[in-house]
Amino acid sequence: MESEPEKLTEEEKKYVKVYPIYMDKTLKYSEGRKINIELCVENPRAKDIFRVCEEILGLKCKLEPKSHPKDWQKRGRVLVQIKDKEGKIVQDSLKTSKYIFINI
Repeated sequence: MESEPEKLTEEEKKYVKVYPIYMDKTLKYSEGRKINIELCVENPRAKDIFRVCEEILGLKCKLEPKSHPKDWQKRGRVLVQIKDKEGKIVQDSLKTSKYIFINI
């Protein structure tokens, strides 16, 4: 019997979803990559993205065993809190960083 998927809190529903495919240097934009190739790495892993977001950037995040439809064989998705409850960016350094790879 399959277990029920973990429910997201209302707060977590507002987090940004980051899949490894978004920053895979080996892929084209049409294949799912979302950021400039100069900022990408080959075969990124969700747990590495999670570690960077949480430990280095100090962002609140959650690692999930989900997969992107274009990359369904690679499991892993990271939910990252970019904005607080009031809609303000949680870290001033994120406002101007060229490393932000998502639409805020």
